[in-house]
Amino acid sequence: HKILIKKLGVEISDKNLKKYVEKIKNEILIKSGNRKLIINTYIFKSKTLNAFTSFGGYIYFSTAMLNLLTKDELYALMCHEIAHIISPDHSEILSLSILYKNLKVTRSKSDAIIVSKSDPKNIFFKKYIMKKFRDNEYEADKIALDLISKTGYDPRFLILFLKKMEKYSQTITGSAKVFSTHPNIKDRIERAEALIDKSSSENASTRIAVGTD
Repeated sequence: HKILIKKLGVEISDKNLKKYVEKIKNEILIKSGNRKLIINTYIFKSKTLNAFTSFGGYIYFSTAMLNLLTKDELYALMCHEIAHIISPDHSEILSLSILYKNLKVTRSKSDAIIVSKSDPKNIFFKKYIMKKFRDNEYEADKIALDLISKTGYDPRFLILFLKKMEKYSQTITGSAKVFSTHPNIKDRIERAEALIDKSSSENASTRIAVGTD
C-alpha cells in the first residue's frame, strides 16, 4: 500500500466523496454477510478510469472513475472489487505478478519448468499470468453478481457498469488481447448475462416447485 501511495499520490481531501464510497462499501459488506471483512478504500486524483485491489484488503478508485459512474454502477464495481478480495485466487495472482517481475520461467525440451532470474521478454510466464488474471476477472464478476443479489439489488447493475466501460474504452483485439489482464468486455457482458439468466430460471423453477401441491 505504501509503495502504491507513492505512485498514486496523496489521497483526495473530499470528505463527502470518501464518505459516499465508504457508505456503499459498508452497505455491501453488511447486507452480504461479510461485515467482519476489513476493507479500506483509497481515492486518488487521476483523469484515467481506474479501480483495482491490492494486498491488505485495499480498493483503489480514481476520481475519473467515481465521477463517471452512477450510484448503481459504482455499487456493481464495488462488488466486483470486493469479490477480488474474497476470491481465494487473488493473493496467488498478485504474488505471481510480483514473481514475474523478478523471475524467469521457461520450459525445457522435456517440458519441465525452469526458474531463473527475471527476463523482460519472458513470454511464457507472461502469457500464463495474463490468463490467470483474465480467469480471475470472470470469477470476480460471478462473485459480484452473487454479492449484489444478496444485498437485494438488481444484479444487472453489473451489466450497466460493464456496458459503460465498453463505451469508454477501446476493445482490445489481436496480439494485445493475449497479454491483457482483463478479458474482452463483450465477453464479460455475455458471461454475466448468461449467469443472470441461469439464476433467474433456477429461482423461477424453485418458486414453481414450492407452489406445487
